[in-house]
Amino acid sequence: MAYLRKTHKAEIKGLKTVRGFPLILNYDYSVNWVCLNYMLGLYKNNSISSLKTYAVHLVDFYSQLEVDGLVVSEVNDDWLTAYKNYLIMRNGDGMENTQN
Repeated sequence: MAYLRKTHKAEIKGLKTVRGFPLILNYDYSVNWVCLNYMLGLYKNNSISSLKTYAVHLVDFYSQLEVDGLVVSEVNDDWLTAYKNYLIMRNGDGMENTQN
């Protein structure tokens, strides 16, 4: 299971001090470095609220990987297609989520 936490005050080298920066932790509460590096790259051109949205989606993605007993390197096109279809239909009527 992945966990989402937000910083109280993060000092990111070369950037301003940030409150509420999303941090994704692995099941053992260690930092998910892949997600952190991705978020740091996004931070340069996005707001914290956008990063929080992206983080929620990443936590969902990693949690589904764990349910399926996979790691990122084992993801293939078939799994991604099934995951996309699951997300589209997850709310029951399929009206809130679209192919995009």
